[in-house]
Amino acid sequence: MIGSLFASVRTLGGDLAPNGRVTETMSWLSSLDMAGGAAGAAIFAQVAAHTEAGPHSP
Repeated sequence: MIGSLFASVRTLGGDLAPNGRVTETMSWLSSLDMAGGAAGAAIFAQVAAHTEAGPHSP
């Protein structure tokens, strides 16, 4: 589901980019994809660490 959302945003961004700015727009979208992936990985790592430690661990 998340992958298809990113694909839709990327396609829509490419379609809506002004003439001559498609490369810059796609670069920004790629940067946002990377930031979103990094944030998701950090969140999942925290959840996994907390789950592994047990429910009463700080």
